[in-house]
Amino acid sequence: MKPDDRFYKYFANLTEPVKTISLFIYDITYKSAEKSYSITAYLCMFGLFVNFFHIFILSRKSMRQSSVNVLMIGQSISDIICFFYETGSLPLVKNFLTTGNNECDPPVSYLRVLATYSYLYLDAICRRVSPWIGVVMAAFRLLITSFPFNNTIAKLGNPISSLCSILILFVISTLRLSSEFQSSKIWISDCV
Repeated sequence: MKPDDRFYKYFANLTEPVKTISLFIYDITYKSAEKSYSITAYLCMFGLFVNFFHIFILSRKSMRQSSVNVLMIGQSISDIICFFYETGSLPLVKNFLTTGNNECDPPVSYLRVLATYSYLYLDAICRRVSPWIGVVMAAFRLLITSFPFNNTIAKLGNPISSLCSILILFVISTLRLSSEFQSSKIWISDCV
């Protein structure tokens, strides 16, 4: 696959040694991008398999009695959403790399644009929530093991407290991201 020739016009105004080095770096990154997306697809598929298996084990009734296990279920669900987004967006990225971005092609439908933005929003929330679930899980474990006889801290071992913490993290992340997605503009074609 050869990069589109129209990208080379950005390097036309450079002097000769800088232009050659810039084109070399551009070609290397362009060729490695396609390979890295295929590697990402296989890693995401492996991650999906592991997380589905993880949820299958942790969702048993005896395993759901611990707040740490409920937090691990929440983390697995958010990772699955992120992995589905990565594997679903790979054909779009590959199509962009092979054909380029044609500004005169409108999106397929408005519903598809809304669905894509909604899933992009959910993916961004889950990417932010997943590491924070790990931090909350570590804090719960630290507090429960450090103060085993404190009744207030012992309530953190209940599954309800972990569900509440996941919900709080989800709401905070949603409020944080809402300001970024409000500034999005609807694309209007200049081509007539």
